[in-house]
Amino acid sequence: MGETFIDTQGSHISYVIGHSYVFLMRHKWVCTQYEETGEPIGFEGKACSVILKEVLSKGWVGIRETLGKDARWTFQFSEFAKSKETLRIFIASAIEDGDIKSCDRIVLNGIDDGFYKETNAGEIYEILKELI
Repeated sequence: MGETFIDTQGSHISYVIGHSYVFLMRHKWVCTQYEETGEPIGFEGKACSVILKEVLSKGWVGIRETLGKDARWTFQFSEFAKSKETLRIFIASAIEDGDIKSCDRIVLNGIDDGFYKETNAGEIYEILKELI
C-alpha cells in the first residue's frame, strides 16, 4: 500500500467513504462510526477521526497542502518508523517533479507514536535518507 498515492480530489473522508474497500474497510463499519456519534455521514468530526486513524493504522499516509500565509505540506501517519520509507519516496519524487520545493515548509505528524517534526522539505529529505 505504501507505494500507492491517491489524489482524493476533495476531502480525505469523502474519498474513504466512497472507496472504503481500497482501505480494506467495510462500508457498513464506516457508516456505523457515524451512527454511533450521531454525526451526518461525511462530517469531519469524531467519526471522521476514528475512520481516518484506522486508515493510517493500515500504513496509509495522509497528505494535505495548506496554502496562503501559513503555507505548508502536512504528512500524517500512524508511526514514523513504519512510514519513513514511503515519506522519503514521496518527498523525493515531489521535489524532483517540482510539486514541492526544497524550501517548502513540511510537517510530519505521527498520530500513534507522537512523532512531530517541522522543517523544510530539503532538510526532511536529508533526514529521511540518513534514517533508511
